[in-house]
Amino acid sequence: IIYEYYEVIVNVDPEYAGWVDGDYDYAPGETVYLEAYPNSEHVFWSWNNAEGNPVSLDNPYTFEMPSHNVELTAQFMPIEYFTVDFGVVGGNGTLTAEANGAPITSGDEIIIGSELLFTATPNENYRVKQWVENGYVIDGYTAETIYIGTHNSYIELTVEFEEIPAMYTVTFTVTSGTSPIEGATVNFD
Repeated sequence: IIYEYYEVIVNVDPEYAGWVDGDYDYAPGETVYLEAYPNSEHVFWSWNNAEGNPVSLDNPYTFEMPSHNVELTAQFMPIEYFTVDFGVVGGNGTLTAEANGAPITSGDEIIIGSELLFTATPNENYRVKQWVENGYVIDGYTAETIYIGTHNSYIELTVEFEEIPAMYTVTFTVTSGTSPIEGATVNFD
């Protein structure tokens, strides 16, 4: 009986940025399970093929072994940070934020590539008037939450609230003398 095995060769870039488990010999059709472990100064970024093109962002990464050797690179990136500043303009509510699901406070340093979620909570009888990101109004957006995915640089986000206009119900009765006239129309200019 002849057994056929092929090699999964995994490089780490940059060198010493982490290590990989799963770079072994596999039979064709067997499931390959690779997991990358970054050191404390790096984060896993992608699995790249021999030409340097990303094939997956998943970690761990699984695939079916083909009938040839496979060469991959576990791409790591240095951990870098950016500042997130946020607040409420003029009061009348609060603004909270999360980075990758964890609460943050304004001025925190966040790891590049983080996903941000901001939640505005207006006081009673107020609503979101506008959001401003890095000095630019986000036109027409007045929802109470805003999601900013995979952010990589400084961000300043503010929310402004406005009072909800009072609503009144006005009932008219058109009369002739003391008797109401049914079906009468009232016009305003």
